[in-house]
Amino acid sequence: MNALHNPERWMMIADEDGVVAVGVVATHRQRDSSVHWTFETAVDRSMRFPAFEDKVVSEVLALVPPGAETSGWSRRPSLDASLERFGLSVVRSLSEMAVTLPVESSPTVTEQDFLVRRFNDDDVETLVSINAAAFGDHREAGSLDSEEVESLMLESWFDAEGLLFHEVGGVVAGFCWTKVHDNGEGEIYRIGVDPQFHSAGIGRRIVLAGLEYLATKRGCSTGFLWVDEANAPAMGLYDAIGLTTRSRNREFSPALTTSHGR
Repeated sequence: MNALHNPERWMMIADEDGVVAVGVVATHRQRDSSVHWTFETAVDRSMRFPAFEDKVVSEVLALVPPGAETSGWSRRPSLDASLERFGLSVVRSLSEMAVTLPVESSPTVTEQDFLVRRFNDDDVETLVSINAAAFGDHREAGSLDSEEVESLMLESWFDAEGLLFHEVGGVVAGFCWTKVHDNGEGEIYRIGVDPQFHSAGIGRRIVLAGLEYLATKRGCSTGFLWVDEANAPAMGLYDAIGLTTRSRNREFSPALTTSHGR
């Protein structure tokens, strides 16, 4: 996912009025050192008819090395149909869940009932370690390493104050990484809890801490996140907090794969 933001190969189709389609591919190196290729496309609304969608898919698939494990992401029905014509089928569906901020049903998070601190530069390895424990073999999230963290820290949107750590007895039990978008919406970019603390109710509290930070410190009126719809406990948690699905992003692949969402 998000190949559009970090492409390794790309193609573009234009007519006399300008660019009408873009296709990009990116790689995700797995923990076993294998490589998975993903692709995404963007098509002008006026061009979303079957023949053109098929042309775009054909061109972007040509960017993927022959025989490589690959999958594509779609958020539009016209692309869904095209991918199915190419023999790909849905293997995963991500739900974009959003809520109006502040979350009125949540109690105020204070230092007395929730030990939370901001990220420091020497926390990189701790973040990587907790993320690995939380996401295991997850294709995208599980591959986070110190190099990627340090690269993300250079992004204009990075906010150390908004990368929250929850400690239990001086040990980091989980984190909530927030991001504010150009449109003013606040995203829970990534959340992870060390499995040994799953029964402590940290997930709910750190989500609420992240949403409260976005509302009170960054002035966001909307908070959102992405979650794998196969992750029933997470979907239930976010639903109980008050988030509702406003869009979906579906992964298509020639063969079924197994993955776990946040």
